[in-house]
Amino acid sequence: MDGKDYLIILGAPKCGTTSLTAWMAGWPDTAVARGKETLFFTDYTERRWTGPGADHASHDGGTEAGFRGRFDHAPDAGLRVEASTDNLSCPQTPGRIADFAARSDVGRVRLVAVLRDPVERIVSEFEHTLRYGWQRPNLLRSLKLEDRRRRAMAHPLFWHVYRTRYHSQLAPFRAAFGADLLILDYHRLTEPDELQRLARFAGRDSAGMSTKLERRNARRVHARPQMEAVLREGALVTAARRLFPAGLRQRLRALALGQPQDRYTPNRRERAFILDRLATEIDGCVKDPEIRTDRWTSLHEE
Repeated sequence: MDGKDYLIILGAPKCGTTSLTAWMAGWPDTAVARGKETLFFTDYTERRWTGPGADHASHDGGTEAGFRGRFDHAPDAGLRVEASTDNLSCPQTPGRIADFAARSDVGRVRLVAVLRDPVERIVSEFEHTLRYGWQRPNLLRSLKLEDRRRRAMAHPLFWHVYRTRYHSQLAPFRAAFGADLLILDYHRLTEPDELQRLARFAGRDSAGMSTKLERRNARRVHARPQMEAVLREGALVTAARRLFPAGLRQRLRALALGQPQDRYTPNRRERAFILDRLATEIDGCVKDPEIRTDRWTSLHEE
């Protein structure tokens, strides 16, 4: 790997990693992996997935050649950034990153985790599935189906509670990397102090660096989300690109999907279900001096 240094963002999903890597792409001497998520340190490209989105891991990022290729747009950059959001929750990832860091052809490896209010994270993830028309707007139903879906190897976007077990999932990374693991607060990512903290951790001079982070990848639920799958069909995409200019394609897509709807608001039963299932994890986070939970508003709601 040519002795390059690596900054590996572990996740969690729906915790601002897309916005964060877009900001980091502007750092000097830094290359963010093309597409952000390579899945190289997970075993997800080796699994047999089922249900909606089952082809999500069918790309070359799982091979070393594919992983290298994700940085070929800036081969001389001294720091490489990888941000597969399932790094945190995949049991194989801590060992794989530790083995990678021990290689003689790899420089220093640092890790970053970004954590968000558990209820907010799960709702945002659930909205993602609604946007694609993968299920009905009933979060409690999705939560109750989670264990069955995980056993069936459904898309990780359905693994709501599992991917929010922050405290236990951080433990093996902490044991292996110690001070080379930084835990950031999603709710502070737009604040200059938090961004400068990350830059210093990564060994980058924050002087003169932009500290403005724009939120990206915000999920909107459309009036006709089931049309999303239709509009992604290969032959239709090819024909549309041949027949219509980009601006007209965007307008036609908006008409097909309908106007964005209000964001999903979990009811009391759904919030209670999440907090009950994650009670031990949340308690561990609240008591952990390295994890800031003061802005996790769901912990203080009546």
